[in-house]
Amino acid sequence: MYKWYHDSAICYVYLSDVPCRILDSTRQEVPADSFLSSRWFTRGWTFQELLAPRVLVFFSADGEKIGDRNVFSDGIARQTQIPRNVIENSRKAWIFNAESVIRWTLHRKTKREEDAAYSLLGVLGVQMPLIYGEGKTRAFTRLRNEIDHSRFQRRLHSVAAPRMLELAGKTAVWQQ
Repeated sequence: MYKWYHDSAICYVYLSDVPCRILDSTRQEVPADSFLSSRWFTRGWTFQELLAPRVLVFFSADGEKIGDRNVFSDGIARQTQIPRNVIENSRKAWIFNAESVIRWTLHRKTKREEDAAYSLLGVLGVQMPLIYGEGKTRAFTRLRNEIDHSRFQRRLHSVAAPRMLELAGKTAVWQQ
């Protein structure tokens, strides 16, 4: 799902529990308590929906456009504890370690306990099978193992690839 949101041109969020616009008729910001207290900001799977799209636009229950993610980035950062620069550009999430990213989601709720870990796969750039029934603790253990394995593979590739190219060049010269 993360890739699907990431590759989208725009993502629309319908907030069924936000009854009205957040801006008044003069385009002045009204206190955004109802917007920031929406259940949407507490759901596990919406974490990737918040960060992945290039453009994210919020709509209230009456179908009125509230605004885009960047308009409310300060408030969203306060509410979610996600740094503002990451909310405005999710590519900056890569400068944070995986534990920081996981910490940003601790307050979020999922129907199935394992989804707390599974909803982070795309954001953290790892893949693993979903095993419903394994429990939250086991799912997070596997997630951390996959993160460690993925980091090791990237490090190995960054070290080994230049050496392999160097060796390939020597082999090509030697064969001539």
